Amino acid sequence: MGVELVPYDPRWSQAYAQEALALHHALGDTVLAIHHVGSTAIPGILAKPIIDILCVVVSLAAVDAGVHRLQSLGYLAKGEGGIVGRRYFQKKNQRGVRSHHGHVFRTGSTLERHLAFRDFLLAHPATAARYSAVKPTALATLPLTRQAYQNWKRALYRLDPSAGDPMVPPAASLIIRARSTEADTCPNRLGGQCRADAGPSASGSSSGKRG
Repeated sequence: MGVELVPYDPRWSQAYAQEALALHHALGDTVLAIHHVGSTAIPGILAKPIIDILCVVVSLAAVDAGVHRLQSLGYLAKGEGGIVGRRYFQKKNQRGVRSHHGHVFRTGSTLERHLAFRDFLLAHPATAARYSAVKPTALATLPLTRQAYQNWKRALYRLDPSAGDPMVPPAASLIIRARSTEADTCPNRLGGQCRADAGPSASGSSSGKRG
């Protein structure tokens, strides 16, 4: 199946918030935090119209034991889905079109790379715009399959720990590493993350901690 890219839709943020609440109830006490990740979490850039949600949990065993609760929300369990230590879920809408991806990781695993890539693009809009612009080019040069596109994007999630910049692989050479040339235009920064305001909804995440 090919890849569909569409302009940013501001309704994606609300769609994430609604789904995150349902996932929080389904996962129960094992969930620590839920994040909106992927391109639908970055205002203004092209994206597949699929909401990517990353759930941080205490125990993957508890998720496996309670998988029926996620299935009741319409999610199909896909195992690790190619990433060791992940539980991957897909959901379709009423028309049978894929609408959500659920990525569940145990706390302390390799989930940070997903959040770091998102936060870098949120903090650097000019780089996000270049990332958006290069996507159609990638689709024009890659085999038109979801897997090829995912492999191309996955390479971008590798981070240079000394500079915090996306490491640009040859296949994505049109994306320019910008830390040294682009000012940080994030108006509010909390804990290294760019946020429109200090509220939890602006961060694209919801805490699973009660209190």
